[in-house]
Amino acid sequence: MTDNPYSAPLSRVDPSGGASVEGFNTEPLARGPGAAVSWISKGWTLFSAASGAWATLGGVMIGALLVLIVVSLIPILGSLIQMAVNFAITFLMPAFLAGLYMSADRLNRGEPIVFDNFFDGFRKNLGQLVMVGVLNFAASLVMIVVLLIIFGIGIGVTVGFSAIMNNQEPEISAGLIIFIIFAVFIAMALSFVIYMAFWFAPMLVAINGMTAVDAVKLSFKAAMKNVGGFILFAIMASFAVFIAYIPCLLGLIVVGPVFACANYSAYREIFYGD
Repeated sequence: MTDNPYSAPLSRVDPSGGASVEGFNTEPLARGPGAAVSWISKGWTLFSAASGAWATLGGVMIGALLVLIVVSLIPILGSLIQMAVNFAITFLMPAFLAGLYMSADRLNRGEPIVFDNFFDGFRKNLGQLVMVGVLNFAASLVMIVVLLIIFGIGIGVTVGFSAIMNNQEPEISAGLIIFIIFAVFIAMALSFVIYMAFWFAPMLVAINGMTAVDAVKLSFKAAMKNVGGFILFAIMASFAVFIAYIPCLLGLIVVGPVFACANYSAYREIFYGD
């Protein structure tokens, strides 16, 4: 490996376990919370290496979003189109993200990229990438079911308590509010766990040739070993996206690609030790 942190070769998983000859570690490395800053810094470096292509992608994404917003205003047809798009996004998003990460991997290896490279995820391991989307959807459904159960229990307890207390409204409101707050915290915790499980999954499938199930397991393991950096990175990403929305979404032209590259950089540090 050269001194360039982005020069490591493309690798595949060694089925026997451990590190492959290309340097991929099936046992994720632990990095401190401060590593999140390094990931973003390296992400910016990768973005800068092909800023024109990345910015074009960001512009196209914003344009597509605006078109979808306009189309959704059309009675009936707009709703149907929006449902179809949402359905496609649910299952194809991992393939799209994989294309971004594969492009970052090209830059990491010193190769140029063109706009078409951003869609390489639809050309390689598409079936497993769609399966990542299916697993994500299933996990989200489980989360919704859990929240509905909690909310149902909350309503049941509140109604029962109100009957005992002869329908005293203050107690009803207080009890329901407590269960709502509890449900919100549970939703946040479950969302956090789901994101951990799918953080690196598209990269592990597209770049390292793993199955969707194995990729999700390894992604969760890696996130657990780097939970401090994961939390800080998520906070910084959320803040950056919020700021990017202010100037009519234009900030997303840069913020979206930079954080895609930052995700890739995190993957390199945790699985390759870059």
